[in-house]
Amino acid sequence: MKTIFFSTILCIVLFLQTQAQDIHFSEYYANPLSMNPALAGAHNSDARVILSYKDQWDKLENPYKTYAFSGDAGIFRSRTNTGYWGVGFNLFHDLSGVNKLATTNLNLSATYHLRLNRQHILSAGLQGGFSQKKINEGNLQWDNQFDGVAYNSSLQSGENITSDGFTMGEAATGICWSYLSESVKNYNSNEGIKTELGIAFYHVNTPQYSFYNTSSEELDFRTICHGKASIEIPKTIMAAIPTVTFMKQGASNELIVGAYVRFMMRDNTNKTGFLSKAAISVGNHYRWGDAYVCSIMFEAMHFALGLSYDVNTSPLKYASKRDGGLEITIRYTTPNPFVNENRGNSLL
Repeated sequence: MKTIFFSTILCIVLFLQTQAQDIHFSEYYANPLSMNPALAGAHNSDARVILSYKDQWDKLENPYKTYAFSGDAGIFRSRTNTGYWGVGFNLFHDLSGVNKLATTNLNLSATYHLRLNRQHILSAGLQGGFSQKKINEGNLQWDNQFDGVAYNSSLQSGENITSDGFTMGEAATGICWSYLSESVKNYNSNEGIKTELGIAFYHVNTPQYSFYNTSSEELDFRTICHGKASIEIPKTIMAAIPTVTFMKQGASNELIVGAYVRFMMRDNTNKTGFLSKAAISVGNHYRWGDAYVCSIMFEAMHFALGLSYDVNTSPLKYASKRDGGLEITIRYTTPNPFVNENRGNSLL
């Protein structure tokens, strides 16, 4: 009975929240274009594509599922010594709870990366697209349908929902500062110090948002501040990678802090096999007041595979049984960043 009660409260709360809040990932840095448009093309290879899947609270009867697909590339790199352009796209689909609230979002990004000098880059990006919301009203239960004893579907809900879906325009912008120490010869290595600080603003066009024909509200502005560093641990094959992400949208805040440890693996033989150069990153993060996030990522040649799992610590743990969400990320980068030893200097 306790599980049913908390599950019901959870569904009600999250239905109300999802009307005015965006979806979120546990591994934001694995989905860069959902965090800052200025990160389009901000890598040392020509192009990359990323596929992500998140399954949230699967102990509930109707878990939340999110699918994301993105791609970005740096272009016109050789035409100027002062910088280059980045372009990208970001597509995701989210299905939330018993009411089957579906969100489909497609955005395109354009970014300019200005090289201030060998060590500093300033990036500024714009993003635009559309978002579609759909809902299955037949699965919703309202307080007006409580007859004093139990839920009664024959009672009128009193809600004036006249549309099961709508589409709205999206606009976002962001800036990011990147730094590489003099000792960094290859962007993909653990050597030296690499840092990244950025801020992004989503829904800057404040789109109208409502399933009702008698009223509408503006979707709240979302601000994201993020920081990341890769710090070489001297005389080892490791680097420490602390990260912090803070988001604010309306009255809601989210803070994620933590760190990875990245291990470089090198084959000392003369063979150049699949594992001749690879890396493993292990991390632990805390989503403040909500969950611990454990993650691991394996990188080899063109590919990277990331897995994360968050363990619920908030009061929702009574319904979720402390079960959080499994998140899987697959990334493909070309050319191979592990054999692209000298491109860090030419690109940065």
